[in-house]
Amino acid sequence: MTELLDFEWERLVEGYKLERLDADLLNFIHGDYWFIGKVDSSAPQWVRDLSRSEMIGGDAIKHWLETSSYGDRYMVANGRETERYRPVDMYPALFMELADSEATPEGAAKFINLYGPPMAPPGSILHPGDLWMVLRQMKAIKSAVRSWERYRKTGKAKALIKRVTDELMLEAHLYVGLRGKQEHDTLSMVLIPHSLTAAIWLQFAQAITANYGFGQCDECLTWFEIAPGKGRPEKRFCSNACSMRAYRKRKAAKE
Repeated sequence: MTELLDFEWERLVEGYKLERLDADLLNFIHGDYWFIGKVDSSAPQWVRDLSRSEMIGGDAIKHWLETSSYGDRYMVANGRETERYRPVDMYPALFMELADSEATPEGAAKFINLYGPPMAPPGSILHPGDLWMVLRQMKAIKSAVRSWERYRKTGKAKALIKRVTDELMLEAHLYVGLRGKQEHDTLSMVLIPHSLTAAIWLQFAQAITANYGFGQCDECLTWFEIAPGKGRPEKRFCSNACSMRAYRKRKAAKE
């Protein structure tokens, strides 16, 4: 189902840890805008780095602290090594992974660690706005999946069309290109999303138009696609490896 999408993304090999910012460690100074003066000497290194960051100014830090219940939550990189991978190829139901995630800062952090930040390549510190973006997308995709389920039962498509179209217009910034796998190969048009968020919504739109079904693996809990007319609707495992692993567990339990 993913042939139309050509997308690579980055994630941190060692992921991030979710930290809580102690505002008492920061000395906010108000001029034309808020900025941060000398940081308390007991502050951990990531807080010192945050206070010097040109990407996250004092105004933004203070705004999140004052306006959000998770405005003190930051994700700090465990290392610098990144890996490039192809999310929609590796996870053909990535939108279901997002919809099934827990809509909390911890759930957002888990998603980012597994698949990478939603809008930009990994940085050394992710701020509450990055968590907000994932949480917003979780709620939006959950709502869209519910609309899809209602459409498949009732045939009423109005809510589904509006929800998905609105999100595609807002998030699905992309390039269009040509691709050929080898010399003299037939060329095909591809869509190249500019972010993970764009790729997820385009993948979801493809699933809707292709009328794919989806199941969740009983063994590893990964979501997998079931093409129309292929596979069993009651299919329980995403792969032969998971099926065999579950079989060995059942066999061992009987011994």
